[in-house]
Amino acid sequence: MRIRIKDASGLAIVCDGTIIAPVAGESRERPIEQLEASAREGRLFFIDGEDPIDLTLEVVSGEPLATELAARFTPVGGGFLLDIPSGSAAVAGYDAWARGNPPEASVSVAPGSHLVVAYARRLPDARQYEADIERLVDPRAVAFHRRVTRLAPLGCLPLIVLAIALLLQRWTLASYAAGVALLASAAYAGVSRSGRFRAVEDAQRAYKRDLPAYVLELRPVERSPSLVGGWLTT
Repeated sequence: MRIRIKDASGLAIVCDGTIIAPVAGESRERPIEQLEASAREGRLFFIDGEDPIDLTLEVVSGEPLATELAARFTPVGGGFLLDIPSGSAAVAGYDAWARGNPPEASVSVAPGSHLVVAYARRLPDARQYEADIERLVDPRAVAFHRRVTRLAPLGCLPLIVLAIALLLQRWTLASYAAGVALLASAAYAGVSRSGRFRAVEDAQRAYKRDLPAYVLELRPVERSPSLVGGWLTT
């Protein structure tokens, strides 16, 4: 299940649906010590972004990690104990949770203890990234966008020539360079507003927005003294 979390306190919480926030009411303080204590006991798991967050989580339970996700994410932080006796895992931002609002999502899991395995995005692979974008938009538009972005730095050359000409007081050369610079800027502005270019830009923004920041896998496990809970700090 893919879940988007927006939270001014910078905290994304995963816990049993019956768990109440350590600090309730309208307070926006971050009760980190209470959260950490509850996390160590396996009562909840949280991601601490420290600053306000707007991220997407993928929560997986009862099935192996999909090949597509396994290729793009890598485990971080080990495994953390999380008790979900009700069989319903609530996923929420801290602020909404502390106010008693319904969670952003509830995930059905096997009642009992679980091991939370967190995965973070791998470093981007250029070829894989382009292949992903080509699935969202016409590959010819992607090729056009790639050509434009590769040639765009050449537009700086007239500005460099202009700066040199001004330093050397070569006014004729400076006037030509200024004219070419204006034409290059106008050409790029026109191309960057074209339908093909904007379609790729929109696809890239949507891809970055929708791709999860983290994947959380919930694995049923027998509770034992060796298992401890925890949290992830980004």
